[in-house]
Amino acid sequence: AAAVGRNPDVSGCSYGYEFSGIPCSWFETSYPSGTPENTAADTNHDGRVTWKEAKVWQSNNGYGGQVPIVRCFWHHYTHGAKVLNAAAVEFAKERDIAIFVKRTDGQGGQTVVRRYAPVAPGQVVGLAHERSVRVIAAQGESRDELLAFLDERGIPGKQLSVHRFRERPDGLYAAVVVSREFLEDADAFRAALRERLGERALLDADLGAVSLIGAGINQSFRTLRRALGVLAEAGVEPSGLHTSSFRITALVPGPRVDEAVQRLHRAFIEAEGVPENAC
Repeated sequence: AAAVGRNPDVSGCSYGYEFSGIPCSWFETSYPSGTPENTAADTNHDGRVTWKEAKVWQSNNGYGGQVPIVRCFWHHYTHGAKVLNAAAVEFAKERDIAIFVKRTDGQGGQTVVRRYAPVAPGQVVGLAHERSVRVIAAQGESRDELLAFLDERGIPGKQLSVHRFRERPDGLYAAVVVSREFLEDADAFRAALRERLGERALLDADLGAVSLIGAGINQSFRTLRRALGVLAEAGVEPSGLHTSSFRITALVPGPRVDEAVQRLHRAFIEAEGVPENAC
């Protein structure tokens, strides 16, 4: 019986078998049983290589992980045309898999099929926060002593910053950010720290961390300045700032963390329409 809605000019189609569980004859011919290729492709070790196993092997070994699995090989081989399976395209889009469609002759550019367009470099795509962190700082030549003190107590640092101002004799400054889970009793730690390092060390125990995430967000200080403006409007003054190529972290008073997150989310995520799955 003729298929409903089928193009009568199409005499062959490989959508139905390229990922099926039947034995793949061309693979068995090219790589007979016992060859390294056949053994590697036979992932369930049942002594045969199916079309699905052959295509997975082909993706990993023949196309650098980019085998064109959503094209009809019959159209490609017989007519030089790359015809996409609509159902496969929808499957890829729903799972955020980008499909790059190129011409068979290798000329020209390409068409990219994806659910969401890529986020522009420098755009904030998400936020992260930690409601309670501690900051421990040391001045002068007490840096190594501070680090040894933390190691003795099994306290790992989330971030370490060290700088020496050479024009000052006591110009070495070191600061370590620590999660509260590793330093619960701030008062007892402060007393022990003072006994060990005296007035050369300080502990700030009532802070939280709020971070903006996005590739290239520190290519300029525009995003940082804007974030500081948003926090200033709420009367939130950061006690510290830390940046990397993809992150801006502000250390703010612990009781203001939730408010800071909400305001930054409205300013950078909701206002700019960033897709929820971008981060």
